[in-house]
Amino acid sequence: QPGGILRVAMPDLKDVVDNYNSENFRDPDWLKWPEYQFIQTRAEAINISFRWWEHKWLYDREELNRRLSEAGFTTVKAAEWGKSNVPELENRETRGESLLIVEAEIPMLPLKSTPLVSVCIPTYNGEKFITEAIDSILAQTYPNLEIILSDDNSTDRTIEIAKSLQQTSSCKFSILEHSQYGLAQNWNFCISQAQGKYIKFLFQDDILVTNAIEKMVAVAEEDSDIGLVFSPRVLFSETGNPHDATLLASHEASNVHKAWSNLKSIQSGTELLQDLNILNNPINKIGEPSTVLIRKEVFDTVGFFNTEFCQLVDLEMWLRILSQYKVGFTDRILSKFRIHSQQQTQKNSLVKETIISDYQRF
Repeated sequence: QPGGILRVAMPDLKDVVDNYNSENFRDPDWLKWPEYQFIQTRAEAINISFRWWEHKWLYDREELNRRLSEAGFTTVKAAEWGKSNVPELENRETRGESLLIVEAEIPMLPLKSTPLVSVCIPTYNGEKFITEAIDSILAQTYPNLEIILSDDNSTDRTIEIAKSLQQTSSCKFSILEHSQYGLAQNWNFCISQAQGKYIKFLFQDDILVTNAIEKMVAVAEEDSDIGLVFSPRVLFSETGNPHDATLLASHEASNVHKAWSNLKSIQSGTELLQDLNILNNPINKIGEPSTVLIRKEVFDTVGFFNTEFCQLVDLEMWLRILSQYKVGFTDRILSKFRIHSQQQTQKNSLVKETIISDYQRF
């Protein structure tokens, strides 16, 4: 409650690392317990510290204090195991290794907003990279997420892999299986199932940087008229296929944000539409859905993705949003866009009629 005290107790990242580097890594009391006698190496010990108790993140004192302060807590103080000036908070710790303990005052004003973000993952035969994509969501620093994986009738192990990762998720994780809707319709179905204030797409072969959602939401919350937030992304190929390396080297769409004449952190979308470079290459100066955070109510105004488009389906949506809303931009790389020969955009680009048809509609 506002005016109350929050108490946090957890293992100290510094202790975990120091123990890994010590001459006798089995010194901590918990490693002497019978159930941990199977641990034989330093690597096992440090991995157990991170994963055995379902930790999503470990902090040292400096980082914990910083995050509490950023969230609006005040007077963050170190506390001792089992001891507190607040009777209700005494003797609350049960694990001896939880030695990073702090108490922080909850301000009378509301804490910094952390609205729900729906992470939408449309999938189709994505077994090769889906683990990396989902892991990058589970590692996010932003605390209020739901994951919606909408599978377009995959015939490989995509669903099996997703369900195994679902068991490790601390947030709501829905896996939706259905008949084959097609690319854009599957995106739209994801949106229709989302409960969050914001939509964050992540495609099955892409990766989010750990603080991507945290940084994007921070920008979006600055102005309720912002409909879309985007950031730079890095292109990469980790398939081991020489053909994919060639695709990466020849890809025209790195640093697409630099093609705007005067990009600002927050500006009117109509200002960007009036940019003299708007129709110059690269035609998509915002990027793929994995690079974008969208306010969900935007879709009530501009409608869903146009299923008649194939190669330009995302760009056509971005332009509709720009015509109605402000745009936010954070100048830091927050996503990784994988280039490989099996991704849908590469398959589409091989069909000349598809490209011509899209440009005619555009």
